[in-house]
Amino acid sequence: MFGSPVIGVSLASACTMRFRRGKVRAWETYALLLEPRSLYILDGAARMQWQHGIPKTEALRYSVTMRTLHGTQTYR
Repeated sequence: MFGSPVIGVSLASACTMRFRRGKVRAWETYALLLEPRSLYILDGAARMQWQHGIPKTEALRYSVTMRTLHGTQTYR
């Protein structure tokens, strides 16, 4: 539904963005620390071949994410 790239800014507190790809019980994983005021751009393999997400944090955190939509349709 969303196109590439996805651009985000992580604000207030640090968090960990987690990536995984593969199959259950055989995941390839990677974790990336996002410090406050970090800008991230997900494109290419990082965007299309890896699942990505940011788990809930205890500390206050904000995120601004910019995305584009593929094939938008008008509904009447």
